[in-house]
Amino acid sequence: MKDFGARPPPGRGTGSSAPQNFEHGVLKTPPKGILQCMDCDPSGGSGKSMLMSSIIHRLKDKVKTHKADQMACVFFYFSQCDANQPSVPQLWAALLEQLIQQVDTYDNIAPGLHSRFYQSWNGDFIYPTAYASLFHQQASMFKTVYVVIDALYLCAEYRDDTTTQTILETFAELPENVRVLFSCINSLQARDFGAQQKIQVRPNPADVETYTRLKKAKFSARVHRQDQELYPNLEYLLRVCDNLVTLDDKESTLRLIHESVRVCISRNGLLPEQPDTDIARTCLDCLLSEDTSDLNNCLFTYSATFWASHLQSVNIQACKELEDLAMTFLCSTAQLKKISNFIRQKDHERTVDGMTGLHAAAYFDLPQWVQGLVRNSISINSPDSAGETALHWAVSYGKLNVVKQLLKYSADANIGDKKKDTPLHKLRMGPLGTQYEIAEALINGGAKVTIENSQRFSPVSSAIRLGPTSIASLFISSQKDVNIEFEPGWSFLRAVFYYGHGVAESLDHDKKSPGSMARHRAVKRHLDCLVDLLLDKGVTLDQPTTDGWLPVIHAARNGSVLMLRKLLEYQPNSDLVNKIKTPKGKSPLRCALKYERWSTAQILVHHGANVNKVNDDGWNPLIHVTRKNQYEMVQFLIQKGALVNSTNKHGLSALSHAVSNGNKDITWLLIMNGALVNIPAQKSLSNIEKALQDEDLSIAWLLCVHHADLEQTDDKGMTLLHRASREGNLRNATFLLDRGMTIGTADHEGLTPLHHAVLRQSTEVVELLASRNTGSRFLDRPDNNGCTALILATRKFNIALVQILLRHGSSCDSKDRKGMTAIHYAASLGFREALQVFLPKVRDINSTDNMGNTAVHHGVLGGKANIVRFLAERKADLEVLNVEGCSALILAVLKDNPETVRELVGVGANIYTIGRNGCSAMDFAEHQGNYRSRRVLVEALQPS
Repeated sequence: MKDFGARPPPGRGTGSSAPQNFEHGVLKTPPKGILQCMDCDPSGGSGKSMLMSSIIHRLKDKVKTHKADQMACVFFYFSQCDANQPSVPQLWAALLEQLIQQVDTYDNIAPGLHSRFYQSWNGDFIYPTAYASLFHQQASMFKTVYVVIDALYLCAEYRDDTTTQTILETFAELPENVRVLFSCINSLQARDFGAQQKIQVRPNPADVETYTRLKKAKFSARVHRQDQELYPNLEYLLRVCDNLVTLDDKESTLRLIHESVRVCISRNGLLPEQPDTDIARTCLDCLLSEDTSDLNNCLFTYSATFWASHLQSVNIQACKELEDLAMTFLCSTAQLKKISNFIRQKDHERTVDGMTGLHAAAYFDLPQWVQGLVRNSISINSPDSAGETALHWAVSYGKLNVVKQLLKYSADANIGDKKKDTPLHKLRMGPLGTQYEIAEALINGGAKVTIENSQRFSPVSSAIRLGPTSIASLFISSQKDVNIEFEPGWSFLRAVFYYGHGVAESLDHDKKSPGSMARHRAVKRHLDCLVDLLLDKGVTLDQPTTDGWLPVIHAARNGSVLMLRKLLEYQPNSDLVNKIKTPKGKSPLRCALKYERWSTAQILVHHGANVNKVNDDGWNPLIHVTRKNQYEMVQFLIQKGALVNSTNKHGLSALSHAVSNGNKDITWLLIMNGALVNIPAQKSLSNIEKALQDEDLSIAWLLCVHHADLEQTDDKGMTLLHRASREGNLRNATFLLDRGMTIGTADHEGLTPLHHAVLRQSTEVVELLASRNTGSRFLDRPDNNGCTALILATRKFNIALVQILLRHGSSCDSKDRKGMTAIHYAASLGFREALQVFLPKVRDINSTDNMGNTAVHHGVLGGKANIVRFLAERKADLEVLNVEGCSALILAVLKDNPETVRELVGVGANIYTIGRNGCSAMDFAEHQGNYRSRRVLVEALQPS
């Protein structure tokens, strides 16, 4: 297919007028999926082709210039001069080849194309109908693919009526990134091909004149040449007529000498009594002539072509002279070489160098001469230059009687040529009418049907793959043992299944094509016939090949319902349905389910497949179909006794996968058939956890109704409500509380769901949990650090949470392990809004923590001067000493925070209050060298 239709014809005109949407030599990009048609006047000739060539040239330049855009341009030209136009598969094959040539790297080859290529290396040839699909797959690897087709109508005109429909179907299946531009000669054709946008193109007058002139000259030359070929050579004609005609020089015509020449010839006995004998002798004399100066004269041409036909019409036994003449010719290598060119002209694929008389006897169908040639010491197995014997030739040309004679004289039926083809390999080259009888003769002559050629095909594998059924049946019937492997791992049944299924599958993909259903039925009949034959001959179904192939597994994997039923009914009481390749191999049921062959799986189960089989990797049929969301198959397996609580190697049951998939129907079906909702699984969420995680409350409700464990905890001691609160998931938290879940459970860190909601700062969840409280014991429950929810809300600086908790009764006086209350944290953080709502509710504004610090102390430690003033204005005691003997002012001096010192002095803190070691604030300022704080104190002591 290389370069087939890919080169544009040379243009001869000045070009056609360009369409309106062809600007600066580049076609405007149409919307995705639009087919553009150039409606061209048929008289346009080469001008139209020049326009298409110009479009292609511009598009290819665009592709090269914008490589980053991942574009490609492919094209195809149909030629008016071709008597046999390319078919639709050839069109797509040529376009695919161009597309592959524009791929930059190996990674940009479509996976499907890559896989199909390697399958072809393994003998699985690519069917013509597959090229369109392969083009679609490769085109999807580009962002944009431009397809330009010139004279598309020629393909339809030279093919059958279904070609247009086939083209339209392949166009309809193109990916959205493919833009198609094609030319045709009228709007009706454009509509037939599914064009959605048309561009009218009219040729220039110069193009019309050029096209007409060239067409006229070409037609005249062809007529003259044909007439000349019909004129006989005058010299030869006069010699043959031998004075029976005369030449009229004036009229340049031949005339009979006597008008009643026929009567004259008949009356005088001028015709020979045995014309075939005389003609055969003349032909052989010509062929045996030593004169080789003119091998192209008419007599030699006639002799080389028809000598055998005349010889066959002669009773050779009655003409010893002619027999000797013919034998001399057939035994002469030099003389045979003269006719080799004529054989080569008729059969271009035939290699005739080195042919013997036996080869000639095979070619010219002369079976009666085989015996004589063998007696004249011509080896029965002599090969020509291609390694083919006379038997190869006889089979190739369908010469049954020659085949029989060659075999009678011990021709080797298994000898291979240079391609390792035996005579049986050549069977398909001959006419259908004699194929069966020749095959039968070869097999009776010892031919083996399992010998492989250089392409790894044997006669039997080719017959199984390509038919006809009669030949394939003959080959199989000739075998005494149909269970042998004719090559490692390959039995006759495997060949039938493998090759037959490949053909059937290819036809399945092409069901829309005209005639595909008929072809599909024919292939099915072919396969059924061969399988029936193998079964009748006692093929074993439960014995794997050397590489582990089993027919039931193959049928199950490929979804061959009728074939599988036939195999199982052949051995109804066997354990075929559970037979595996190896101890750790996959069962037929597993193969069927893996490849989603649901009907096949049901047949296997009906015939006794183990629905509770658990493989070493933990695979289970019910779990598998549940994962695939196959409700009908789940129901079917349960009805057939599948255990609903079986688990895989991860401890997950079918119900776990149904919940994970969010499949309510299968979840309900499993539970109604006894599935346990609380089966524990290692390193996996429980069923109720999965449902809540996916926020599928309908499944969660179903699980709860059937006693799902809501109080279960994980390795951190967290319940479902903990996680919902930590995630701020109001729906799940509401659902769990409505199901009656305990609200005050603490995890290993002492955190309740309320703590987690506060840490998440989820206002809605905190409101929900606080509103469901059972008293202050729940609201003020401390964590392991003694922090209540209110303390955590304060530390999060979240006034909304603080207000919610206070509104529902949280205590401001609860202390953590440091003895700190919410008011202490608020003062330390400068959280004035919280202090404003705390102070009306706090019992003692001067309460201290474990270090004796009041809220004022914490305000000083936090450097919050404004908080110090705020607390002082609300009667907080400024002279309280902590356990280290520091008042708020002394602490501010030690921190050397002049702003805080100034605020404290301003609100009445006593400068002379004695703290630790009998020192006042001034003493600490001087001793510590905190001159900024000392300056503030000195200023405060000076009279105003």
